[in-house]
Amino acid sequence: MLIYFDANIVQYCADYGDQIFGNVETSPCLGWKFRRELDALRQLVYLEQFGNWTFASSSHLQCELHRGRPTKQQREMYSELKDTADCSYSLDEQVYRDVLEDCLVQRLRDRSDQKHVAIAAAMGASWFLTNDGDVVRNLKRRPIARMRVARPSDCISDISIGLVLR
Repeated sequence: MLIYFDANIVQYCADYGDQIFGNVETSPCLGWKFRRELDALRQLVYLEQFGNWTFASSSHLQCELHRGRPTKQQREMYSELKDTADCSYSLDEQVYRDVLEDCLVQRLRDRSDQKHVAIAAAMGASWFLTNDGDVVRNLKRRPIARMRVARPSDCISDISIGLVLR
């Protein structure tokens, strides 16, 4: 199973790695919705040991992550993603074009979001995980090229069930 994280999820991993990868509890100072997503990412990290999945990266994702002024910690995480993610997936150009067109029909307006979704689908990703409300709202109703779009907290039960059924 291939999982593609949107840029905002990768940024959370960089900024809140202690909560996601470590034994540090999520800060009560964070809002409950945000804590829920960080806890879900922590569960995904835990479940990964039982599954057979890969995290994807793309040059478009790396470019977006390095825009602005990423901190040293963020740059290290982005580099780690680039080094450990499977970038060997070839893009199906027809799927890429079809999904870009479908994103317009689904009223996904942000061009960068359209490209992320299209790249993930063209790579054959099973999941596109994001906390971008616009993306989730417009694309979660139905799979895009057999890829499901969801927040991390919304995919945990389906991924867990998939592990049990293996």
